[in-house]
Amino acid sequence: MPCIVNSGSYRAHLGGSDKIHNFESHLERNKEMTFLVFREFECCSRGSQHSTKPQVNDFLVKEYVSNISKEFRQALIELCNLAPFRAPHPDFADHKVNQVHYPYLWWFHARSSIQESIQDKETLINPKSLIHLRIFQKYLDAHLSDEWAAIDLLLSTGYITAKYIRYLFVGANLTI
Repeated sequence: MPCIVNSGSYRAHLGGSDKIHNFESHLERNKEMTFLVFREFECCSRGSQHSTKPQVNDFLVKEYVSNISKEFRQALIELCNLAPFRAPHPDFADHKVNQVHYPYLWWFHARSSIQESIQDKETLINPKSLIHLRIFQKYLDAHLSDEWAAIDLLLSTGYITAKYIRYLFVGANLTI
């Protein structure tokens, strides 16, 4: 995770550590990985002026899950076949689908049924698949729970802000 260094023309520059110097070698040594989360940040550009107390996430421009393992792909296929999705979701059976982009709208809109499917002791999802789904759920909870709670609160009052308007749509479909 990058950190903010107070330097540069915009008084906020991103620094980092724990670099992966050889990505292919890293993947080879860590075959047990379920997926990788790529988070792209941008600083030091015209459009990157932020408040006087910027946070690292103020510089986030893109996030996606990639390098989906075959076990996680199978888990997602099982989940999508069981959980009643209200919104369109990626076709994980299509092996061309190897990235899922933030804000993971398909998961957001189906999260209550997904939660039931993952937690249900009678679930038809393979126990090995559940491990991968729970890892992804834990990631989403850790990184998006505050955002999703804010959206739920806004929607419960019949409002939405420009920042969160994308949550009303999945593709070209109005979902709420």
